[in-house]
Formats: sequence, structure tokens, C-alpha cells
Amino acid sequence: MFDEPFADFSGAHYTLRHAPNNPRPVQARLPLWIGGAGEKRTLRTVARFADGWNAPYLAPAEWRRKNEVLERWCAEVGRDGSKIARTINVGFYMGADAKGAVRGEERYQREWAADSRGLTGFLRGTPSQAAETVTAFRDAGAERLNIAVRGGPYDWDALEAFAEHVMPGAS
Repeated sequence: MFDEPFADFSGAHYTLRHAPNNPRPVQARLPLWIGGAGEKRTLRTVARFADGWNAPYLAPAEWRRKNEVLERWCAEVGRDGSKIARTINVGFYMGADAKGAVRGEERYQREWAADSRGLTGFLRGTPSQAAETVTAFRDAGAERLNIAVRGGPYDWDALEAFAEHVMPGAS
């Protein structure tokens, strides 16, 4: 589709007529990323087609378990799983210090306490606690954390503390 300035396509589910393709991608082939953690369809599709996989807000142990499911799908479809980049989205509710951690926790409770899915992939508490979470994801096999900083007001001190105290030890 990206080979022409305008594309036409007609398929089972979508039809495009004279769809503009500007700007064109820099790469000859765009990498395909798939987000989600469904074990039957999503992870099987990742194993078959994706260059990268991203899961949302899972705890490190759950992310590791889903990663193992992905590995089984890769074996079943005959794909080298090492060719798939693996990432996790984590919410940011860390504080720069104990007082900031309390404010972050209050915000976390407002935004996530009613969520019934049991998602626990969040950077919470102090920088040392957040560093433990980052380390747990690294040890589980996550190559990158995508940090979701939701709508403001933002805790700039917490973000600075993350950059200064958590990131240097994460590599």
C-alpha cells in the first residue's frame, strides 16, 4: 500500500479508494506491533505476524506468564520468538519522596481502584519501590517499559526522580 502516492484496496472487511500515502515511511517495510494479552487469538497472531508485542498494565509475573504463552505459540507456528520485541505499558503513580508517593497512591486509587480486571502493572510508591518494579519487568524479559503518564496535573518532581534514580539502574 505504501508503494504508491494513493492506494486502492478492496478486501473482505475494508475498502479504500484513492487513499493518500503521505508522508511515505522511511523504512521499506513498516514493523508490525500488536498490543494485548489475549492468549488464544492475540498472542497467536503476534507469533505469526508481529515484529513487536506490547501488553498493558500486567504485573511482572503475569507478563512473564503471557510471554511464555507467546513462546509456545512461536514454537507451534515455527517462528523464532527472539525476532519479536517485547514491551509492557506501565502506569506512572510514583512520588519523588514519601509525601509524593502518598499523592501518587491517592491518584492511583481514584483512577484505578474501581477497575475489576486486577491490573497491577504500575510504577507506585517511592523511586526505590518503582526501581524494584522496573527490575522485575527486566528480569521477566521485558525489553522496554512504555510509561503511561495520564492526564495532568503532572508530578514533575516524581518524573525527575524517576529519570535520576530509577532509569540509571534499569539498564
